[in-house]
Amino acid sequence: MDIINKFIPTYEISSIASKFGSYLLDNYKEVEDYISLIKKEKKLLSDLCKQYNIPNILNHSNTIYLKPKNLNKVKEYLNEQNVLFRTRILPYDKEEWVAIVLYPNFVDSDIFKKIESIQEVFYKIIPDDIDTISSYLIELSDNHIADIIITTGGTGLGPRDLTPEATKNVLDKEIPGITEAMRLETLKKTNLSMLSRGISGLRKKCLIINLPGSPKAVSECLEIIEPVLEHALTIISGKTSHK
Repeated sequence: MDIINKFIPTYEISSIASKFGSYLLDNYKEVEDYISLIKKEKKLLSDLCKQYNIPNILNHSNTIYLKPKNLNKVKEYLNEQNVLFRTRILPYDKEEWVAIVLYPNFVDSDIFKKIESIQEVFYKIIPDDIDTISSYLIELSDNHIADIIITTGGTGLGPRDLTPEATKNVLDKEIPGITEAMRLETLKKTNLSMLSRGISGLRKKCLIINLPGSPKAVSECLEIIEPVLEHALTIISGKTSHK
């Protein structure tokens, strides 16, 4: 009886299934893109393993298993291919294997080419780690590599959503109005916007803006902030003064 009591009641299961089905119908394109990207990334990894005769186990999800001794070569390759992944050691069939979990990057850098006032000088997919994100923000801003840094993803409520924390660590001052405008306008289209925790601000003379992770949300947010970007960058650079 104790075991039975731990199961979810049937009506709750039906409710969950209904919500999941509705999500798939409302977001079928993103789900389809996710599956397509996972297949593409797994093929890249599978081809590498064949090329170097690396023993591996493929499953039907977004995970591939390797021997620990081959991990460095595979990690180097995935980084070169801009593939986002995580690793963890676990026993498999009484042996120690490394599970490489692949995460597709939905937001292609081409989406930023629509903004005429900015030009891409750096694009990289990095792990959702506070120190890693912060170090990239510092390097790009302090070395004058970029006048504006736009991050995508890591702004939600998940345990690995750490972009706002990493950004806040390096900012000299926040510019809440940018984030407030994005949240206010996108809230008109989806209530989920209130769950986004992205922030915006300045480090030295570099403008840093956090955007959500989905291509649709990124595109919508860019439309909202584009009209003020050129003016903001002009003021930050010191090329104009208040009259």
